[in-house]
Amino acid sequence: MFRFLTVMLLVLLALPAFAAPVPKLMKKKPLRAKIEPRPGEKLYTADFDDVPFAKVAEWYEKHSQLMFITRDKPEQLKITLRAEDVCLAELFAQLDDVLYPQGWVMPRKKQSFCTIAVTDLARYTAQFPLIDLDELGRRSQYEPVQVVLGTNARGIKAGLGLAEGMQENGFQVKQHGTDKLLVQGRANDVRKLVDDLGDHVKK
Repeated sequence: MFRFLTVMLLVLLALPAFAAPVPKLMKKKPLRAKIEPRPGEKLYTADFDDVPFAKVAEWYEKHSQLMFITRDKPEQLKITLRAEDVCLAELFAQLDDVLYPQGWVMPRKKQSFCTIAVTDLARYTAQFPLIDLDELGRRSQYEPVQVVLGTNARGIKAGLGLAEGMQENGFQVKQHGTDKLLVQGRANDVRKLVDDLGDHVKK
């Protein structure tokens, strides 16, 4: 009897080792980093519940002081978006997150913004806003931009090579002079190229 109880105790102690491991809870990785407000920057709260895009564009036009100029408008598009106490750049990024899966992007220039169908991005690369590298971090993930990167001969060769596998949605990399690259595409794609080039980019 004592031997039987000893065996049963050993079996019970061994069970946890054979039990299926309990998976740890993992935080979902965000699609992009939140754009934080600059010191003293005004914060906004917006609550759009199935609102026609035209009304949302009017709201953004009013608060950003940018003029809405566009040939193509997503007439039938409805926007549902709730944002609280965020800077205007972050609110725009959240709007961008809603627009892109529905086939639209909104490039912002210094004095205006517009809408472009995702399928037409390759046709309108010349219309992408030209921004500084420092401004790239405050652009939404799908927003089309142009950036001139200072680099060197190795960076030009590497950048052109990396671009070969990324030529979609208007993404292009061209040599710009003897020591620069002109990069056109969605902000996240441009950021990826900058990261991949590493020390070859003059910052």
